[in-house]
Amino acid sequence: MQSTRKEFLDTFLARMGAKGDVAHRDRAERALNLALDEVWKRHAWRAFLSPTPYTFSTVANVRTYALPDWFGRVATGEQALRNATTGARIRPISQDEVTALDPAQGTDLEAPGTPQRYFLAGSVGVHTQPAAAGEALEVVSTSVADLTVRALVEGIDSTGDWRREQVVLNGTTPVAIGTWKHVQTFGKSAPEGLDPTTEFTTSAGNVTLRIVAGAVELQKLLPDESALELPTLTLYPMPNVVNVIAVPTFRRPRRLRYDADVLPADWDAALDEDMTVQWRVQAGEIAADTNVPRPKLVSLIELENLNAPRSYQLPFTGGY
Repeated sequence: MQSTRKEFLDTFLARMGAKGDVAHRDRAERALNLALDEVWKRHAWRAFLSPTPYTFSTVANVRTYALPDWFGRVATGEQALRNATTGARIRPISQDEVTALDPAQGTDLEAPGTPQRYFLAGSVGVHTQPAAAGEALEVVSTSVADLTVRALVEGIDSTGDWRREQVVLNGTTPVAIGTWKHVQTFGKSAPEGLDPTTEFTTSAGNVTLRIVAGAVELQKLLPDESALELPTLTLYPMPNVVNVIAVPTFRRPRRLRYDADVLPADWDAALDEDMTVQWRVQAGEIAADTNVPRPKLVSLIELENLNAPRSYQLPFTGGY
């Protein structure tokens, strides 16, 4: 069975005896997103397996790359990436192991070469960084209504100091936010005491952080995105030439915001189960949800495993 957000919430609230209650519906909308994230974490669902890998091109002497915000985890069992340029596999390694293997890793003394290993560590708030020498940045919205929204940048400024800077947007007119060498965090928020016109949003339009010269985008936040945390992937050794790296990916779920948002097929019972547990915790019926049985989630995992493809080896031939 597959439902939209509205259909699912109507059914859930009717079962809880709260249909038509605005406050309970708001509570259920928030609980649904928590349940969606919780169920997603419990299994490698094929519905979230990207049919094509995420690819990016390396830059000579650049070791770390921001992955997209929808990246959840590496999809293959061995968690290997593929160098599409050379055909080689790039296998995972822990950060401790790679520094033990090469004490110069991550420093100016690291020798570039063909990437053989990688690790995931840390995150950043922008998909593109300003030049290492520092560049003047600005923020701007696509909506003239964004006159009170706060935008914040945190990172390393032009003097090499770590700092934060917050400005108030001026609609579609760009607002300077300083000169930066590295951006760690970019976020936006409505001011205290002012509720957004549209629920679950922090701006009326898309808000972009960009380089003043050439208006080069570093990151764009949609109305319902207060900030983004982009996982980073570090290659070892750092690339010495341009290579195309393919990352098999399980996507993260997106926040359900609209009534017509579609839930993953067959997830209704598992989501209802998790939301019911949340409801009981908030009502004080149970102290915590950590040890509560979730048979509907188990059934969903069993269904996923039942439908998983299987390889069969032909007798005596060794073929498949």
